[in-house]
Amino acid sequence: MSLLTVRDLGVTWSGVPVVHGVSLTLERAEGLALVGASGAGKSTIALALAGLLPPAARVSGAVACDGAIGMAFQDVGAGLNPVMRVGSQVAEMVSVPRAREALRDAGVEDPTAVWRRYPHELSGGQRQRVMLAIALAGEPAVLIADEPTTALDPTLRVAILERLSALRRERGLALLLITHDLAIARRAADRIAILSNGTIVEDGPAADVLAAPRTGAAAALVAAMPRLPEAGP
Repeated sequence: MSLLTVRDLGVTWSGVPVVHGVSLTLERAEGLALVGASGAGKSTIALALAGLLPPAARVSGAVACDGAIGMAFQDVGAGLNPVMRVGSQVAEMVSVPRAREALRDAGVEDPTAVWRRYPHELSGGQRQRVMLAIALAGEPAVLIADEPTTALDPTLRVAILERLSALRRERGLALLLITHDLAIARRAADRIAILSNGTIVEDGPAADVLAAPRTGAAAALVAAMPRLPEAGP
């Protein structure tokens, strides 16, 4: 049995269907990138899987997960409370020792110093790692990372993606990566699912999707794929 199984997921907003019949599976330690243009429905699917859509949204289909789901949100500025110290936010739902461990899991280099600071005192990369730490604090089996490298420079993007890959290797964490960027998907995922207008139109091993896309939506994304720098030593 897969760690995460999604069958025929549908989401309707105000009577308008925005996600149609999405089915996918995710195994332990596997990375799946859900890739699509802006407005394709990627974040809506992520919020539906995490049970975070507002009551106005109607969700259909079935989701089964053998463990907890954690989510690192795209908008770090909105996701962190500007008037609470970082440590208090990470430890809001878990013990202080576990919160400090989560900061280390997320790759924060000086957890003790970061613990005492407010979000505005951190760099963009540090804030992204704090958001990741909050998602990891509950020790989820599946991590949903929604555009985790938004607004970061290429070097920091690589560092965040390398940390996510390390968590998969070290902890058996399953990763659902939400992105519009196939270069990011290539670095961080084993499989790529292409989303277009709320429907998955292609799903397969990352190398196969990138080398020989079968649909127009996938081919357009491959043609526009930028390059990321190689990882450092």
